[in-house]
Amino acid sequence: MAQFDLTPLRAGAIILRVRDNTERNSPAPPPPLEYFAANDPDRVRARGLNFWAVVLVIAWAPYVCGVVNASTVMRSYSPRIIATHTNGAMLFMGVGLLLALASLVAFVRQRHPWGILAAGTVVIVQLTLATCAGLAVK
Repeated sequence: MAQFDLTPLRAGAIILRVRDNTERNSPAPPPPLEYFAANDPDRVRARGLNFWAVVLVIAWAPYVCGVVNASTVMRSYSPRIIATHTNGAMLFMGVGLLLALASLVAFVRQRHPWGILAAGTVVIVQLTLATCAGLAVK
């Protein structure tokens, strides 16, 4: 059974009903194009947040290397190994802590509460571990 779309067409005082086949025969309209500006403030902010989130994650790599060096110092009884690994531990833990602090400052400047919370937590954890490792070495 054929279906007919009857659309009213007003011609003066008379209402005529005509078939409307244009919707079935015409292809679907293309989706609208979404244009965006590369330097839109929201896009720049999103790129900045992504960058500093990656920096915060990467901050753990040198920090973990410092922790490994500190654990080597704690288990060693050789003065030569202790001197070498103590400096390396301080250097790597310091680099990791500086990267975490830089991301914290960036999140504070961008007023991103979840970034501030995450970076602040990372800085507190890293400072706590560094303090514990420093006290254990002495």
